Amino acid sequence: ESLAGVYLIQDGRFVYINNAIAQMYGSTREETLALPSALDVVAPEDRAMVAENLRRRLSGETVSLRYRFRVARRDGKIGIVEVMGRRIFFQGRPAVLGTALDTTEQYQAEQALREREEFLRSLIRSIDGVVWEADPHTFRFTFVSERAEKLLGYPVQRWLEEENFWANHLHPEDRDQAVQFCQSATARGEDHTFEYRMVAADGRIVWVRDYVTVEKDAAGRTVALRGILVDITERKRLEAQLLQAQKMEAIGRLAGGIAHDFNNLLTVILGYSQMLLQRLPPAEGGRELVQTIFEAGERASSLTQQLLAFSRQTIVEPKLIYLDQLIHDMEKMLRRLIGEDIVLATASAGRLPPVRIDPGQMSQIILNLAVNARDAMPQGGRLTLECSTIELDEHYCRLHPQAQAGRHVCLAVSDTGIGMTPEVQERIFEPFFTTKELGKGTGLGLAVVYGIVRQHGGHIEVYSEVGHGTTFKVYLPAVQETDVRELPLSEDAPRGHETVLLVEDDEAVRGLAQTSLEMYGYRVLWAADATEALRLVEEHAGRIDLLLTDVVMPGMSGRELVDRVRQRQPHLKVLFMSGYTDDAVLRHGLVHAEVAFLQKPFTPAGLARKVRDVLDASR
Repeated sequence: ESLAGVYLIQDGRFVYINNAIAQMYGSTREETLALPSALDVVAPEDRAMVAENLRRRLSGETVSLRYRFRVARRDGKIGIVEVMGRRIFFQGRPAVLGTALDTTEQYQAEQALREREEFLRSLIRSIDGVVWEADPHTFRFTFVSERAEKLLGYPVQRWLEEENFWANHLHPEDRDQAVQFCQSATARGEDHTFEYRMVAADGRIVWVRDYVTVEKDAAGRTVALRGILVDITERKRLEAQLLQAQKMEAIGRLAGGIAHDFNNLLTVILGYSQMLLQRLPPAEGGRELVQTIFEAGERASSLTQQLLAFSRQTIVEPKLIYLDQLIHDMEKMLRRLIGEDIVLATASAGRLPPVRIDPGQMSQIILNLAVNARDAMPQGGRLTLECSTIELDEHYCRLHPQAQAGRHVCLAVSDTGIGMTPEVQERIFEPFFTTKELGKGTGLGLAVVYGIVRQHGGHIEVYSEVGHGTTFKVYLPAVQETDVRELPLSEDAPRGHETVLLVEDDEAVRGLAQTSLEMYGYRVLWAADATEALRLVEEHAGRIDLLLTDVVMPGMSGRELVDRVRQRQPHLKVLFMSGYTDDAVLRHGLVHAEVAFLQKPFTPAGLARKVRDVLDASR
């Protein structure tokens, strides 16, 4: 009645079995003893192995004392037995006497455990992070998953064998804070999540987010720390880019607002200065003083234009141009600009598609980058301007959030200069940030480049290494159009006799514009806001030839005023003027080619030329 089966095999047949053996086979003792061969109870897949073991045991060879095989039960099910036997002599002839245990349930449990372990291994392999376990007192790792080597470049064995691996490979600036935080949370028995930097085997800085679970026993004692280390380096880089873009946007809005207010003031200063210069005879003693005021105003105007270019609040006149042709046309100027100590090289990768950009602003981009490169090579070097066509895919755009997928023309401006540190590169496009000596630069050059590129739907990247030079890459969307209409600009300031309705909320600017237009022969009706302008349109009995209006005014905007007036006079010609344009104005279409626009500050002659151009257009 033993739970263990007992058997005696001689001449290949069962000579004796107990009930346990018969139960393992799923039959009776009598039926099992009647089998032609003891191998009949063995599953077909294992019969050769069992027969070989019996043969070797009977021949006196030493074979494994224990082994396991599958039993083909009478009911069709498969059982697992584990046998142990030895050779004896029964009735003078060799036989095998042994015991057998039914290990089916044990085998099934082991198999389930193996499958569970394989599932967990597969699950750990699929996790995009390092799964780990550590001692809660020493923080020494007792387990790390295979991804540990990919994260830092150290083999898994190093993680396990080095006593203070975690603390030793924390970034020096994060070490004390990270260790203290983890110790405190563990002492309180609290699960915790925190971010810190680690240093990889090749010196890379790796940002990680650590999800830590504090494991406790039944008595509530902390027995282990388990967690997942996730590489968030790319996320941190994208966050830094987003923060930089938001900071640049905020600075841009501030710069645009300042420039707008200054442009109104400069319009008055430049306008009345030019009027005085026209009236004062060359020998007049005060003329030189007025000339100095005018020139200072022009320099201030240039500064505000750079601020507006950075903040992307200028009205541009984009045209289709070929970058390689523009660079070819600028070569002589660039050679004079960079000096004899610097070699200028240009290259173009085949026939390039055109880009749509304001030609003057594109020239400013090239000049600013060239000057920046020149200043980075005080001992001479090489400046290379290279144009190529490139297709930006979705993967690139995910890495560079400001980029847009599609075909682009790339302008790469490279120098062999002193290069820049990562800290300088992070701030290189900020307005007024400069590494040059006091008085050697305004810090607006690259900020202007950034603003112009972004305003035209492109983006710019910088690649630099200290001692190895710098490359700026400007990406502009490629276009297919080839036909561009350009209107000639009159050089003089012709007179006129038409009636102009002037709408401007700034009293000083309004006074200057009125005086200027009347000086050139025009009849002027003026209004301080849109409501007053609409009343004048209703009451004026004669013809109004041109509406000259500010874009941004309290209450009704210039664009809204034009829409209202054109309901009564559909063919009225319009000239907008402003010190800047906000996003609402841009959305209303003032950047389109059919809209005439005059940028503040302007001079009386400039205003007269623009008014004449608008009145004469399509006449």
